[in-house]
Amino acid sequence: MRKKTFKYPQGVQITRLICKIWIGLAIFVLLPLLIKSSATKEIGTVFDHIFAITLPPLMLVAICAFYLGEWPNFEVDDEGVLVEFLWRKLRVTWDSITKIENVDFYSKNIVVVLVDDHHLTEFHRIYGLFMFISFQRGFHIYPYTLEMQELLQVIQKRAKLKKSRGQHTV
Repeated sequence: MRKKTFKYPQGVQITRLICKIWIGLAIFVLLPLLIKSSATKEIGTVFDHIFAITLPPLMLVAICAFYLGEWPNFEVDDEGVLVEFLWRKLRVTWDSITKIENVDFYSKNIVVVLVDDHHLTEFHRIYGLFMFISFQRGFHIYPYTLEMQELLQVIQKRAKLKKSRGQHTV
């Protein structure tokens, strides 16, 4: 099987690009502010700088990072799935996929793919917890487009999953 790329529609891709730009800019703008505020001797001034100036943009950075992980681009090849997170592609081998579960979240169908602890990042535990599924690392697939439905079919076929009561387990 040659490498195949799966991406969400253009609107999601534009939002992903905006999030990446924001994270990049925030690092270069907030880093000097954090350094300057930590060099100040007065506790009140440090506290004011950190919470009044840097905390809101840092929260936005965290939200952007969550969004980027929530709507990743994927590549599939013979070895497994490459899941894009921030600026890296993380390898998930076919045998590391432990569970695929369909979740209805506010009337929307979301597929949660859980993997063993040797793949993805600690940040990816949030996606399993976010859907109240598991503490395992995982990623989401929103099967709203034909391309994402095809990705889901490829993962189910290649990971050799067995069906049982609305969920798929290895």
